[in-house]
Amino acid sequence: MAYSDSLVLITSDSLIIKDYYFPLVNKQIPFADIEVVHVLRPQLFNGKYRLWGMALGQVWLAMDFVRFNRDAIFVVTVKDKWLKAGFTVENSEAVVSDLQANKIRVEIEG
Repeated sequence: MAYSDSLVLITSDSLIIKDYYFPLVNKQIPFADIEVVHVLRPQLFNGKYRLWGMALGQVWLAMDFVRFNRDAIFVVTVKDKWLKAGFTVENSEAVVSDLQANKIRVEIEG
């Protein structure tokens, strides 16, 4: 029950978003700290063309230079944090399945 690609790693107890901080530092979020993960269809206003950094709506997106080709943007709401963590993956269906298998609440939108 572990997913891994060039953008994200899901372990038995946490989500690791690769290349989240500058310069190329990962962000680890324990499952216990995750309130919900929203899965969004990429659009202009939610970060489809943002390569890295702040998107609209308090979301910081991890680096992905081909985000515009991805089929989903994942946005993690972390307990007691104002800023949300955004990322993309190479296989969104596998990530949704793995998060749900780890009892993470996933909401798929539009």
